[in-house]
Amino acid sequence: MSNKRLKRLILSFAIFIIAMITIKLIVAFGGDMVATSHNVSTFTSKSNVNGNIKLTIGTLKGTYVVHDFNIKTDGEIGIPYESTVETGTVTLRVMKSNLVQWEKVISPSSTGLIEFDGVKGSYSIQLATDEAKKISVKLQTK
Repeated sequence: MSNKRLKRLILSFAIFIIAMITIKLIVAFGGDMVATSHNVSTFTSKSNVNGNIKLTIGTLKGTYVVHDFNIKTDGEIGIPYESTVETGTVTLRVMKSNLVQWEKVISPSSTGLIEFDGVKGSYSIQLATDEAKKISVKLQTK
């Protein structure tokens, strides 16, 4: 085997090894990002007309913020809601500073009033699930 041919063979082998290592790294880290993704929603539609919020989600894995709001004065809070889920269970909850203020499990449907003692500050109404499909939520925030 000639010296030139041996150099080409070694170069080809080195390129092959580098390519394989690169592919393994992409699969390892890229696959990990997909596999550990906590919040995924598909086919999501949300509207807010004069405080009437309508949300539909095709598929949800993890959490989804439905509505953020602020309370300016302390007092009893009441927010009417309607919700349905076709597959799975979903928890509708109100959060303040990562603490649950109110929650309700929805499967297959629930209608009622989100009620809690509000303290001045920022709040978030969220949905949480391992996996659920065809979710619908309606809120009357005003």
